[in-house]
Amino acid sequence: MSQPGQDTELTLSRSDGHGSRLRLAAPGWMLVGLVCLALATALIAVVALTPSSVQPADGQWLRWMLAVRVPPGVFVAKVLNVVAGGTVMWIVRLVIAATLAIWRRWRALAVFALAELCAELCIGPVKALVDRPRPAGSLVAVTGQSMPSGHALTAAVTAVALALILTRPGRSRLLALAAAAAWSILVALSRTYLSAHWLTDVVASLLLGTGWAALWFGVLAPSQRTLRPRTPVSPARDP
Repeated sequence: MSQPGQDTELTLSRSDGHGSRLRLAAPGWMLVGLVCLALATALIAVVALTPSSVQPADGQWLRWMLAVRVPPGVFVAKVLNVVAGGTVMWIVRLVIAATLAIWRRWRALAVFALAELCAELCIGPVKALVDRPRPAGSLVAVTGQSMPSGHALTAAVTAVALALILTRPGRSRLLALAAAAAWSILVALSRTYLSAHWLTDVVASLLLGTGWAALWFGVLAPSQRTLRPRTPVSPARDP
């Protein structure tokens, strides 16, 4: 099985005689996605079934956030609330999708669109399933239940998907993924800093966003191989 940093192609042949095949561009990334989604599901189940088991840690984290809250930090967090919010992020995602279509990067567009769609579709059902109240005293206007965080989920799925589809394996991808992780974590922390979400809300959201991006990249992204230059063939000489 390939490692996440390597894009190799795995072919699974059917035994029904029809010869159809399923090609996975990066099975290592598909595995990463499945693991992230499994961890997110487990955390969501724990919060839904035994919320008291995570409340001490969530409460302690909230107290730490209140202890280090300062006006400049609140200002930055409120800026992130707008930049990583629904309206701005929908515009950003539409621009990204349109750009990929103009570039005719159809496989990349499919990865991006499916990852974003799955991320959006899981927000409502998870909120309804967990039905978790938000922390008291949020500094920004909030709607709906607490888990998951739409801001953190959108930040993660968008940033990780872009880092994967726009880079090749190697240093450039590692740097892009590091930037994606930094952005996603910053948005997630800002949600707890503003008392808009609990810590476990944003952790589950980061896992969900990363999981959907990695899963669809592993399934659909084209393998990126270095093209070998053709060796010119010398014309045959007449004897």
